[in-house]
Amino acid sequence: MTVTVNTPSKTYEVICASGAIAELILTLERVARGSRIALLTDDKVDALHSERVCGMLEAGGVSYVKYVIKNGEASKNPQTLFDFLEFM
Repeated sequence: MTVTVNTPSKTYEVICASGAIAELILTLERVARGSRIALLTDDKVDALHSERVCGMLEAGGVSYVKYVIKNGEASKNPQTLFDFLEFM
């Protein structure tokens, strides 16, 4: 199922499906095995899903680094992007 999210600044689609995280991990295993990926997440999503996602990545042989930002629209700004790029 796809849900449309309307915010004051833009509209975007969110995919909601049983097994969506597992499907993402399988895709990353195919395209990123032997490479290193970056996970960019906010603190709320991190608390809910990070342990599972990181465990699945490790089990699939995908190397990663994780960068966690504060949740909310205020974190979506150039400084956060610059901080992430510096982290990378």
